[in-house]
Amino acid sequence: MREKTKNLKKEKIDTKIDNIQVLRPLNDSNSLTSIILGIITIIIALFLGIIALPLGIVGIILGIISKAKNKIVAIILNIIGMSIAVFTTILLGTLLFSFFENVKNDFTNIDFDNSLYNTDNFALPLNKSWSKVKVEPNDIESLMYKDNELYLIPVGVESLEDVENKLACNYENVDCQKKLYDNFYNYWNNNEDINQLLDGEEKFNKLKYDADYITINYGETPDTVNGKLYLIVSDFNNMVICFISKSDHYDNSYDYVVIDLLKNILITKN
Repeated sequence: MREKTKNLKKEKIDTKIDNIQVLRPLNDSNSLTSIILGIITIIIALFLGIIALPLGIVGIILGIISKAKNKIVAIILNIIGMSIAVFTTILLGTLLFSFFENVKNDFTNIDFDNSLYNTDNFALPLNKSWSKVKVEPNDIESLMYKDNELYLIPVGVESLEDVENKLACNYENVDCQKKLYDNFYNYWNNNEDINQLLDGEEKFNKLKYDADYITINYGETPDTVNGKLYLIVSDFNNMVICFISKSDHYDNSYDYVVIDLLKNILITKN
C-alpha cells in the first residue's frame, strides 16, 4: 500500500514536470545587439546607401541565433535597414548618372575656339551668351552678346606701375584712385570715337579678389546712353585694362551682364 502511494506521488510529480513550459527571456545579448545594429543600419542607409548592408546582414544573423522573444523585431529592423540601403543606393546612382551625363554633354558641346577670349595680358572665359566677332572699321576682335544686342570691346592695356609713375602717386591711396579716374575720364572725353561722356562712378568697386573697376556712361544725352566705359585695375597683377560697351538700344541691365562676364577675367601678372 505504501509502495502504491509512493508510485502515485511520483507519477504526479513527473506529470507536473512534463507540463512545465520553459520560459524564454525577453532579451539576450544577441537580440539587443541585433536591434542596435538594425537602428544603425537604418540611419546609415538613409545617407550612405549600400555601405549599411554588412551591418544589416550581421544584425539578421544575430537575430536568427537569438533565443529571445523579441528576435523577430530585431530581424525586421535589419531587413528594413537593408531595404532602405538598396533603395538609397539606386536613387543616388540614378542621380549621379544623370549628373555626369549632363556634364559630359556640356563638355562635348563646348566650342573651345570660341569659349575663351585670350590675349597676352588677360583671358576671359565666355558663357554661351557671348561670342567672338570682328568689329568695323578696323576688324577689332570683340565680344558680342546674344544677337547683336551688345558689343564689348577691349580698347587698352597698360602697366599700373607706368600709370602710377605718370600720375606720381600710389594706387592704394584714395587720392591716386581719384587722379586715375580723372585721367581716364579726360582721355575719353576728348576721344572722337565716342559721343560725350555722361555720369560715372568716381569710386572704384571690387570686381574680384585681385581687381577693382569703375564705369562711365557715354551717349548723346543722359536719356540716350550708347554704352559704358569699364576701367579695370589690378594692383596684384600690376595691370590696367579698359573695355568699352556699345549698343543701338542700350539697356541698364546690360551693365549687370558685362560685370558678370568681367568677374571671370584672368589677368596675367605683369
